[in-house]
Amino acid sequence: MFMKKIYLFLILFALASCTSNSEKEKMTNNSPNKNEISVVEEKNSKEEPKSIESSSNDEILDKKEANTLAYFDELSRDSSVTKVKKTQSKETVEQKEAVGATVEDIKEYAYSEPSLEEYVENAERVRNNFLKYTSLTSFLKAHVSSSGKVNYAKIKTNMAQLDAIIKEIEENYPTADWSRNEKLVYWINAYNVYTLKLVASNYPLKSIKDITAKPWHKKFIKLGGSTISLNDIEHSKIRGNYNEPRIHFALNCASGSCPILLNKAFTTQSLNYQLTALTKRYLKDSAQNDFSNPKSIKISSLFNWYKEDFAKKEGSVIDFINKYRTEQLKNPKISYLDYDWSLND
Repeated sequence: MFMKKIYLFLILFALASCTSNSEKEKMTNNSPNKNEISVVEEKNSKEEPKSIESSSNDEILDKKEANTLAYFDELSRDSSVTKVKKTQSKETVEQKEAVGATVEDIKEYAYSEPSLEEYVENAERVRNNFLKYTSLTSFLKAHVSSSGKVNYAKIKTNMAQLDAIIKEIEENYPTADWSRNEKLVYWINAYNVYTLKLVASNYPLKSIKDITAKPWHKKFIKLGGSTISLNDIEHSKIRGNYNEPRIHFALNCASGSCPILLNKAFTTQSLNYQLTALTKRYLKDSAQNDFSNPKSIKISSLFNWYKEDFAKKEGSVIDFINKYRTEQLKNPKISYLDYDWSLND
């Protein structure tokens, strides 16, 4: 009996040893040899994914690129730029988040950060689209006549459209890399848009001065993290930075004696032409300036209020006027017309 037990134990031990050796052999066969390991490591090193721009690159960005990166973070507002939802999981990609993008676009771009060049290119595209002011021009053509009369009643029914334009202005505040003319155009357009907003919000009325005795001092404009007034735009942002008296014929104060509101937006490409054309138009308007007696002229009060601006640029008010008129004046007597504050509707 005892011998049988020993014999049975030996059989079980032999079976266990065979099983163990078989597993070891299987593992050995499945394991790569040294040469295979070397090939795999070499392949992995070649196929290592491209790294995203390192943080050290940010430290050497010049001022323009740094501003561009910050500006690009707000690209979600521009539908003309392809927007793709970034995610680490392919299963969570929502194709509906890709505006104007194909499935291939999603696969290609959804799992990697854009390069610095892509940041710059797309940020420039958004800025350039804004600086065309196409939305503002469309709005002005629909609500302002060629003679500068404003349909405030119609604007009041389309306030959502005006607010959308204001949002564009708020979201595209000038950065350090904007040119001087780009900034000047921005502030002229902003002044005129916020004047429309102020009047339309309080319409009907007979004069902008019905809102308050000094509506230009009213702080209701939120730009660049501050709440400012129309006066702040005119005197601080424009007159404080530009020796350009022609802006007085571009800024509209919603009144009868003001230069007309142009029914298109100012743009960088057309700025000089627009300023000159508006200046000449205002000087030719006999309701604003009377040159019938060249020895004794009657001109707009604008030339009295801002005589320092005209003199600083051209030497004197008369020198400025002569620059934009064919008939030249020679030391005339000057008087100033009363200003008409009735609404320009």
